Amino acid sequence: MRNKFKEDDERKVNRILYYINSTKQLGITLECNEEIPFIEAFANASYGVTATRKSQTGHVISIGKGPLYVSSTKQKLVTKSSTEAELVASAEIVSQGKYIQSILSELHFEKGIR
Repeated sequence: MRNKFKEDDERKVNRILYYINSTKQLGITLECNEEIPFIEAFANASYGVTATRKSQTGHVISIGKGPLYVSSTKQKLVTKSSTEAELVASAEIVSQGKYIQSILSELHFEKGIR
């Protein structure tokens, strides 16, 4: 039975490698209509959907029309309401956004977070 799992894993890896090889010409482009694009941050949370009662958080930070940072994780604490889960998600994205903003400012990319 152990060999079955290895064969199945190998099939999945080959499928991923085939996909990567066949889509080499595609990529994420950072397009922008503005001379200096804004950093936009979006966050969302789903309240305590698992047995652990921890909420799921999703984040996207983009520059212009291209994503720079995408994340989906369980929150580190248990919240009492969906509003509190959204607040935790917002705090996490602001923290990550400030970190990205500090890196970009070192690269002389000076613009605020929207």
